[in-house]
Amino acid sequence: MSRKVWLCLAGICFLLDIASKLAAVRYLNIWEEVVVIPDFFSLTYTTNRGIAFSMLSDVHSPWKTILLTAAALL
Repeated sequence: MSRKVWLCLAGICFLLDIASKLAAVRYLNIWEEVVVIPDFFSLTYTTNRGIAFSMLSDVHSPWKTILLTAAALL
């Protein structure tokens, strides 16, 4: 496939990701579970204030965002 097709697919996935997150924030309560397929697949709304696996979630320094952004740019 061409690069343009891959970029379009990536853009569509990005927009679907944002739309699903906005829908969860708007329509679900925290820790609310929505069963999609019984005994197989369900969705639960939760938040993560840290980075991967909630690391640094208990750090409340304004420097956290700046340092993590700088590390990502490197």
